[in-house]
Amino acid sequence: MKEMFLLIGLAVAWGLSLWAYRSTNPQISTTLRRVLLGLRLTGLTASFLFLAEPEVRWKERTWEKPKLALLVDESASMGFYGRDDALRDLLEGPLQDLKKKTILKAYAFAQKCRPIRWRELSSLSPDGPATDIGGALRYIGSLHGGRPDLVLLLSDGAHNVGEYPIVPARDLGIPIYVLGVGVSQKVKNLQIAGVRADPIVYLGDTLRVTAVLRAWGMRGQRVPVELVEGEKVVNRRE
Repeated sequence: MKEMFLLIGLAVAWGLSLWAYRSTNPQISTTLRRVLLGLRLTGLTASFLFLAEPEVRWKERTWEKPKLALLVDESASMGFYGRDDALRDLLEGPLQDLKKKTILKAYAFAQKCRPIRWRELSSLSPDGPATDIGGALRYIGSLHGGRPDLVLLLSDGAHNVGEYPIVPARDLGIPIYVLGVGVSQKVKNLQIAGVRADPIVYLGDTLRVTAVLRAWGMRGQRVPVELVEGEKVVNRRE
């Protein structure tokens, strides 16, 4: 608002100056009149700039590639049901552009996390003894100097050891994108969900053992179940 009033005042002052210098008393040459008019207009403009206190701001926009930490699961479960092939297809296909668009550093993890070169990812052997996703995120958070801007996690999500991932993910404080690795077809699986038996039994008595099985993708199929002691099959049911 202040600048607007000053600008209006400057315009009025310029107009009055131009009107006043149409003629002079006593008469002076046209050249001198123009010089005097120019000096007055310059003075008025300088006064306006002094009162308006203008600022010059320089804005520059630059684009930097984000630093990406690529976490790749190399635990044994990644070798089941073609997950390792699905992971290899991702790394050799859609994820190739990541190297062009980001400053990428890759890490492989199972029970421990370690840095790995991109060209070694396609030959990863999924044989890790456990999957510690929380520990891998803690490892990324402990990096000094090379802390990433975001994390891309490639895993089947079978976290089974160490700290639950939610807390280290929150503490990391950067975006974490998770890409589940698996296959589309339904797989068959069988689990011993529980075993119950009397903890005390006397010599010569019959021990009743009850097992609870859970099955996926095996509807209508019969499965043999054996109770084994050492190398001896004690009982067998189907």
